[in-house]
Amino acid sequence: MDMDGFLVIDKPKGKTSFDIVAELRLLLGIKRIGHLGTLDPLATGVLVVAIGKATKLNEFLMIMDKSYEAEVVLGASSTTCDGEGDFDYDPEYVKAIYKEKKEEIDVKKVVAALDDFVGVIDQVPPKFSAIKIGGKRAYALARKGMPVRLPSRKVKVHEITDIGLRVDDFGYGIMTTGMTEPATLPVLAFTIRCGSGTYIRSIARDLGENLGCRGFLGSLRRTQVGQFGLDQAIKLEDINLENLELISMDNVLQGWARIDLNGTDYHRIMKGQRMKVGGSFPGSYVSGYYQGKLVSILKYDNKFGNLRVYKNL
Repeated sequence: MDMDGFLVIDKPKGKTSFDIVAELRLLLGIKRIGHLGTLDPLATGVLVVAIGKATKLNEFLMIMDKSYEAEVVLGASSTTCDGEGDFDYDPEYVKAIYKEKKEEIDVKKVVAALDDFVGVIDQVPPKFSAIKIGGKRAYALARKGMPVRLPSRKVKVHEITDIGLRVDDFGYGIMTTGMTEPATLPVLAFTIRCGSGTYIRSIARDLGENLGCRGFLGSLRRTQVGQFGLDQAIKLEDINLENLELISMDNVLQGWARIDLNGTDYHRIMKGQRMKVGGSFPGSYVSGYYQGKLVSILKYDNKFGNLRVYKNL
């Protein structure tokens, strides 16, 4: 079996993205496996895994847009910006989103505040994140109680749709120290499509701050990464080595310029040498094929009118 390609895993709740990679390495007997974008342990859904030579394409795929089904809990905050952290809760917090002189949520106000996140926004990642600070993961420093200061960065939210609000018995229950019974908080559910690097936990945190009621991410399910969707996803326990079909590298490069190499050019490319071409190529990168097989990623040099090796597979 050709073990160069991609798998879409439906990641279960509770496992890290690295847990999935580790299990696949053991199951498939292959070390060269990596994923295309981390999912937090509490998140579920699409985790795209590159296997074998496909790992060399990761850098081109990490920047793909992603879609999620998210639920934001309003009326409390969390140290981790999700349900895993320590909560800061006060029954007065949620009143910030009530209509004036009424114990009723102002839905229009909440939706308008959420709509403000559509477009290019400045976002500070959660301190419990995998971003490195001085060579150490931010979450490792945060767990030790060390100060974590992450710079703001620009991310893009393309759209937020399917907005709904759940309250009362359909809300989110939390229990903190000193409480004799759980409190049920309102949940804002929506679908979001965003660019790479966007933290939905940060959107939950910032939405709560903007509304004055505090907020955290209650649940998250990734439904799409670029062209990879839940309809292609498979659960780890359902993997059968006898009929496992990987998504080919060709499929993920659809739309790229392509060149079919002859024997002479193939040997030049394998040695890292440039090759002359007639005309130009749309885009920067070109997929190089030899005898019908993807063998190299080439880059077009406008100045010299030739192709140079970017990465041989």
